[in-house]
Amino acid sequence: MISITRVPVYFFTYHAYRSWMPDHKRGFVKEGEGYLPPNPKLAKAYRDVAKFPPVEFDHDTEKLLIEVAQDVCGRRDWHFHGGATEPSHFHALVSWRGKHRWQDVRGKIRNILSLELSKRAGTTGRPWFVQKASRKRVRDRDHFDYLMKTYILKKHRGWRWTEIVRWVPPKRRNATRGRHASQDPRSRAASNSPARKGGVAGATPSEEVRPKAPLVINWDLDDETIKGLSVE
Repeated sequence: MISITRVPVYFFTYHAYRSWMPDHKRGFVKEGEGYLPPNPKLAKAYRDVAKFPPVEFDHDTEKLLIEVAQDVCGRRDWHFHGGATEPSHFHALVSWRGKHRWQDVRGKIRNILSLELSKRAGTTGRPWFVQKASRKRVRDRDHFDYLMKTYILKKHRGWRWTEIVRWVPPKRRNATRGRHASQDPRSRAASNSPARKGGVAGATPSEEVRPKAPLVINWDLDDETIKGLSVE
């Protein structure tokens, strides 16, 4: 018996710390002001006061990000549909039942990702991501299918995973990129850390939570009609 439920579906993007500065060629987003053109002067001011070097994810770290996000969702009534990585960011396509705010879901994933990266690096207090991840509400099947079949799998070069295709290994990069999780030497943790062996650090194999079976989403009902509704 298949449950058909209208649920919030969001595409979150977690940018690595200092990976998208105000002098980026495509511009930048400033809270309260929206999308702005490149600003080299502001970028210099940010760099001058930064307490940590930029973060760049290597392949091991990219895979870890997906594994941790799977684990976070698996331990709750959340559904991790897919994820994609690059040295500068991580995408997560997530849905959930209940009345959770997207801000809370986005924040919980980010906080545990940061915690696991810190455990792996043996450090504390080091920022791994920009303060707020971007988000986009997925409102119809076409958008969902594009993300699952094209954007996640074909538009990224790092580790990718979807609940249909499963793992897709990274494409080869040149030797100057993707070597470290960060330019901070303390982040160069061994890939056999607890977090790499069994999902979240400290979890034994019996405690691991596997991704749930694909969720069937009904895109046709409006939000008010289906609020809290589950049809079997």
